[in-house]
Amino acid sequence: MIVVTTCRRPTQRIRSFAKDLANSHPSTILLTRGKTGLVELAAAARNLKSNRIATVSRWMGGPGRIEFLNSHTDPPSQLIVYLKDVRLRREHGKCRTGKAEIVTTPETLRSETYKFAGWYSNFFGLELLDIGLSRRSRVSIHISEDSNLIRVALISPPSETEIGPSFTISRIDWGKAETAR
Repeated sequence: MIVVTTCRRPTQRIRSFAKDLANSHPSTILLTRGKTGLVELAAAARNLKSNRIATVSRWMGGPGRIEFLNSHTDPPSQLIVYLKDVRLRREHGKCRTGKAEIVTTPETLRSETYKFAGWYSNFFGLELLDIGLSRRSRVSIHISEDSNLIRVALISPPSETEIGPSFTISRIDWGKAETAR
């Protein structure tokens, strides 16, 4: 089980983005944070039998970063991604919904992008496949590159239509994720 939550003072867009993330990834639950501190948040996650937390935080009024914490590894791993160009499911204009079944990538990627794709698929418990091998899946998280930026989008069927949410990563802070692989 993975807990998706927001920062302490989220905007409506941050709440919508966190809800979209929870609704598009398997084995996730949205936890309304409110005034809950980090210690209480960790206790609530343990009560839900969860050892992984994704927190959507604000930057300049909108979703600006996601902090991934995996306490299942020893030592616990943490990864922070800084967001740019966040698009919600409703902004894609598609009526389709669904939860991702796999993570797909194009055949050629930079090493950092491939490393992130592996970490992301491991965090959410999804299989990582090349886009050409993914025809058996209806919905996937597609991770690609766009001029040194990493793009993450929910697509259905693979490589055809973005159904959202989607976001571009401008920077990754690997933190303790380097040693926890």
